[in-house]
Amino acid sequence: MKMTAIIVTTCTSRKRQKAPQSLLASNLPSNTQAGLTAEWLERVMAEQKLQCMPAAALYCGRGFSEALKVRQLLSSELWIISAGLGLVRAEEMIPSYNLTLNSASPDSILKRCKDAHFSYTQWWEKITLMHNKSFSFSELITHKDKNIFCISVSKVYFDLIETDLLSLPDSALHRLRLFGLLKPGQMHERLSACLMPYDHRLDGPDTPIPGTCTDFPQRAMRHFIEEIYCNMPHASASQHAREITQRLTQWRLPVLIQRQRLPDEEIKRLIEQHWEEANSATQMLRLLRDKKNIACEQKRLSLLYKVIETQRATT
Repeated sequence: MKMTAIIVTTCTSRKRQKAPQSLLASNLPSNTQAGLTAEWLERVMAEQKLQCMPAAALYCGRGFSEALKVRQLLSSELWIISAGLGLVRAEEMIPSYNLTLNSASPDSILKRCKDAHFSYTQWWEKITLMHNKSFSFSELITHKDKNIFCISVSKVYFDLIETDLLSLPDSALHRLRLFGLLKPGQMHERLSACLMPYDHRLDGPDTPIPGTCTDFPQRAMRHFIEEIYCNMPHASASQHAREITQRLTQWRLPVLIQRQRLPDEEIKRLIEQHWEEANSATQMLRLLRDKKNIACEQKRLSLLYKVIETQRATT
């Protein structure tokens, strides 16, 4: 019998609804991890009584859109691993929020924690169980024993859920397919067999789905579903991995380009200088990278683009 795939992806910092001030992690008072958890969950519960929207409509961005495409292709369930809300189903009504595990962001929960060590495992356990009040990720996988779970994650989000996944028995682990720029040595050996062996060749000149490192996990998952799973729905994880490896042998690695790194003020000067040549932050990013050979992370460029956009609107 064919095992239907359930799609799992991560939340995004980009959202279609502005987050209330109470659900900005940067507005949390510094506290212990236990104190932060209690304060955050209290705020989430209060905001859930106000303006909410379906999770699938709230999150946006290239990576999330890839997960939506896969969900539509399979007519399957979509679940979201959220650092702020735990495990969320696509149809669930949730409030907008800004909380991340990215230490560089002003809304990083790590910056608010007074403890010497922040436990991703404990945060995930408390957030998931207290938000859903019913089940953990591993319990969902156990319950849906006729499904395989395609999980696209970054390294940070994998660290968040690894212990949860390790609580699964071996009989359930064979139904997991992990996607991301992960390496077997970065995870427990019990999970390494679940990792699908996509690498940077997915970003090379022969890839059918080009993109960035940010959306790599979702692009890998989409390629797997479209090109591998739909043709081999009954295959084991090892059979799927071998098929992926065989496909990758036909693809070349990307040519590494050394781009110049510039400070914010210089990037803003270039944005202003080339304003009329781009109609969006995305087009400006491509212009700076491809034509000017300038290195700039996508989120950083987007923030600087907004600064210039605001300045031009007020002059």
